[in-house]
Amino acid sequence: AMFSSDQTLPIVVPGTLIHLGVPIAAALALTAWGVMTRTVPGFQFRTVGAAPKAARFGGFSASSTVWMALLIGGGMAGLAGILEAAGPFGQMVPQFPTGYGYTAIIVAFLGRLNPLGILLAALVLALTYVGGESAEDVASEIQDSWDAVK
Repeated sequence: AMFSSDQTLPIVVPGTLIHLGVPIAAALALTAWGVMTRTVPGFQFRTVGAAPKAARFGGFSASSTVWMALLIGGGMAGLAGILEAAGPFGQMVPQFPTGYGYTAIIVAFLGRLNPLGILLAALVLALTYVGGESAEDVASEIQDSWDAVK
C-alpha cells in the first residue's frame, strides 16, 4: 500500500532520512535523564537496580519497581516501532527487527546505562553504521569501475 506524505513523520533535515522521530527520541532520552537523576521514582529505579535488598530496607518494593521499569521499557519499544513505521518509508518491513535488540544492548552498555550517554552512544553507532554502508557503496562502485576497465 502506498502512503501519502501526510501519513508519515516530516523530515527535519532536508535531503536526509532524519525525520521527526529523531528529535522525539532525543527529547525522551533527556526526559529520562531528568527523571532518573532528579526525582524520587528515579532514585527508586536506580536503587532497586543496584541493590534490591537495600531498596527493600529503604521501603521500596523491588517487584513493583521492576514491573514499572518493564512497562515503561515496553512502551518505549512500542513507540520506537511506531516512529519507525511512520518514518520516511511509511511501513514496517519484515527485516525491521533484525538485530535491533542486540544493538540496543551494545548502545546501553556503551552509554554506561546513563540516558545522556546512551544518546551519545546511539549517535556514534548510527554514524558508524551509516558510514559503513556508504563505504560499502563506494567499494562496489570502485569494483564496478575496475571491472569495466578489464
